[in-house]
Amino acid sequence: MNRRHVVGPVLAVVMLTAVVLSGCGSPGRSACNAPDARPTTLSPADRRDPVVASDGGGGLVAIWESLTGGPIEASVRDAAGVWSPAVALSGRSARDPSVAVSPDGAVVAAWQVSASAETTTVQVATYAPGGGWSTPTDVSQPGRQTREPQVGLTADGTQILTWTRDTAADSAVVEVVERPAGTTAWTAARLISDADGRAKRPRLAIAPNGAAAVVWEQTISGRRTARTATRSPDGLWSQQVQLTTDTADVSEPDVAIGPTGDVAAVWIDAAGDGAAVVAVTRPEGGAWSAPTTIGRGSDVPHETARPGRAETGADIAVLPDGRIVAVWTIVVDDANRAQSAATDPNRTWSPAGGLSRPHASASGAQVVALAGGVAAAGWEELDGGLIRARVARLDSQGSPTACADLTAATAESGAIRLVGGSAPGAAFVDFNRNRVQVAPIR
Repeated sequence: MNRRHVVGPVLAVVMLTAVVLSGCGSPGRSACNAPDARPTTLSPADRRDPVVASDGGGGLVAIWESLTGGPIEASVRDAAGVWSPAVALSGRSARDPSVAVSPDGAVVAAWQVSASAETTTVQVATYAPGGGWSTPTDVSQPGRQTREPQVGLTADGTQILTWTRDTAADSAVVEVVERPAGTTAWTAARLISDADGRAKRPRLAIAPNGAAAVVWEQTISGRRTARTATRSPDGLWSQQVQLTTDTADVSEPDVAIGPTGDVAAVWIDAAGDGAAVVAVTRPEGGAWSAPTTIGRGSDVPHETARPGRAETGADIAVLPDGRIVAVWTIVVDDANRAQSAATDPNRTWSPAGGLSRPHASASGAQVVALAGGVAAAGWEELDGGLIRARVARLDSQGSPTACADLTAATAESGAIRLVGGSAPGAAFVDFNRNRVQVAPIR
């Protein structure tokens, strides 16, 4: 989840101290293990909201946006573990980056840029090992409000890109375009959502065989539903499917896909009393399951007061053996609590367990599949008066075996994004200077 990604205004931030960010206290003893090495700093100050992708081996790519309206920037790590200097990929006023990497190290990155006060354009740049980054290309049509891009790659190199496009003052649709492997042109935009209501926050997941799924929020008459469209390995897109009932009130759905095309989606439903975490699954080529409640709380999670956009939804991963792991934050005893659950081989969900400590405010929960058929979770948590980015490997029940801080006890960090493969890692923001940093997941 990816990444990713609640939209807020661009903030001009010069420097924020730990006391300003956390709102209380001085650092105390951490509840998690200390990092065994210093993180690697990738960016200058005043940056936010990184996303990261892996080639499945040692190659990683991180891209991020500016707190002050600057360009999208990127850094590439080679198989030897060396990160390149940060380079600008776009012009100014760019945001909402997304990135994907193929097994051979080819990269595609996408973002939105404000062409004028009335128009927003989705741009793409590519990277070839040994060849550097390409010049940005406009993919969406000019003169439109096209937002929230998500990009991915199939194993054969086909690029798939989805976004939302405003169609009226209070309406928006989800579209998808593709650039087939070995070609230079993008296909015409394909509408995959209904034209009624307002669609927002699409999330894209792609399997190596070309199967894919997009989920998004669709608001109609004040009610937010979760909807999806899927792509078969031969490139055919389905009609949209509504995953929720008409009485649901959904926030920030996420989607994941396994190596053979099994799909899982998760969201938080605020309809009725309290809030519920709900998941659905779909075998490759099959039908969606009925929604299953996998966690409950007294309210939807609250945003954390910090620079950048705070993720308050759920995240999900499909492991190579077909098991599913989900993580989320939800209000329990008046505080955001990061929690997790996992399925067994029969797709029965375990009881929800805690990632963060009781009564300690948490947010931004993420999960990623690791090599060897296990998973890791990441989140940010208020501890000792500071916001701390944390990771933990998860057992077969989705419970943390141990947690580790990504930065020293005197530093604040968050906006965490995880990447799996054989060299798993985390990208996050050092809130003391708003720099993008990375660290391995041990």
